[in-house]
Amino acid sequence: MMVRNGQRKLNVTLSGMSEYCDAIYVLNDRSTDDTHVVCMQFPKVANVFTADPGISQQDWFFPESAMYNLLYRMADLYRPDWIIQLDDDEYITPAVRVREVLQAVPPNVSCVKFPKVSAWNDPEYPMLVPLMGKATNISAAAWRWYPGLKAGEQPLHNPRLPLNIHDHGEVMISRELQFVHQGWDTLEKRIGAVNKYFALDPEAHCNHGVPYDKGLLFGYSRDQVNLLIEEYRHRYAEMSGAYDFIPTASK
Repeated sequence: MMVRNGQRKLNVTLSGMSEYCDAIYVLNDRSTDDTHVVCMQFPKVANVFTADPGISQQDWFFPESAMYNLLYRMADLYRPDWIIQLDDDEYITPAVRVREVLQAVPPNVSCVKFPKVSAWNDPEYPMLVPLMGKATNISAAAWRWYPGLKAGEQPLHNPRLPLNIHDHGEVMISRELQFVHQGWDTLEKRIGAVNKYFALDPEAHCNHGVPYDKGLLFGYSRDQVNLLIEEYRHRYAEMSGAYDFIPTASK
């Protein structure tokens, strides 16, 4: 796990990981809250490397590629059978089946990809997911450990999989587990993420050229949020059969 200021969310993630991990290695990226204290409350947390918060509080001050490679080297010290990398706002469900699912993977498979589902908990727009999009993709993964695994080379938004995992076997897809991401569970949080990513990567070079707003705002651009809300309201009314019903406050 790589985490920065995750005090409020870590308990859920570390509780789940403690059900299926033999050891949890944490890269604490310049946190100024009690992230380290929370980590130390979990016996399965075997190693925490903390980057000095006094260096900088800039987002992605250290390139994500370098941080991922450090995590891979930390895993080398344990020589595990399998590696699962989560953010502090993610968890796997059902956690009790993780070991069972991975133990059944054929030996020629080096990696298993799973659905990643964005949770939705927006009281103002409660049905925006799924009415405007499923908020699900096949981007989560668990992989076997091999020496010399390498991360991508981007400063942010590298694939979660090691760059060279394909050299060691086939990649299969399974839907027996779901990775749940809670970081973008309201429209407000998604708009905030769009603004942050645009500031860091204006041309979306690290996102395969896909504009961040189109990806996070259900195909709409930043200046079309009102149109997104209007279309949501229309679909909500259509679903409920009451076109005069206004499901949310307008902005």
